[in-house]
Amino acid sequence: AELVHAYRLFMHDQARAVEYFAPNILGASSEGGAEFFNVDYFGYPATLAQSSQLYKQIMVGVNERVFALMPFFRAEPSHTPRHLSEGKQFEFEMGFFEDWREVMDLQEACLKFMLSYLHEKCGEEIEQLGGIVAAPEDVPFPRITFQEAQELFFQLTGIDERQEPDLSPRAERELCKYAFEKYGTDFI
Repeated sequence: AELVHAYRLFMHDQARAVEYFAPNILGASSEGGAEFFNVDYFGYPATLAQSSQLYKQIMVGVNERVFALMPFFRAEPSHTPRHLSEGKQFEFEMGFFEDWREVMDLQEACLKFMLSYLHEKCGEEIEQLGGIVAAPEDVPFPRITFQEAQELFFQLTGIDERQEPDLSPRAERELCKYAFEKYGTDFI
């Protein structure tokens, strides 16, 4: 609850974004590539929302910056930490920016705000859990390209995934470990 509250506070007060509320039952698939759940909606075919991407894009034309806390449903096996058939998304979309770094700056500021808020409000719980991810206010998240990430993973481990279309879970863990050891943040 505190994490959601911190997200709303940041998005409303600092990002100056407008919260929107998209439907969870749609007349057709909203996103290509992911399997969707078919449901019967009073005798009509419908699907459970995979994302509110379409609604975000529509709302950006009206409000420029929008956010939502939305459930998602994907009919794919959940055999790994990367595949969930149901979850909650902290959605954000912005338009009309000068440089892609503005988007990354805002995302970094949001994560740091949320983690700082959790430390302030939930210190005892965090201690009981043995801590949470590190994102010191004064340490910028290191930024590298996808290609640089693949090369760095290869240099760190000798495992060659440089031709893969995505980072493997192991590569993600190694890169975060590297970021913490070199920069003092778990984020890269």
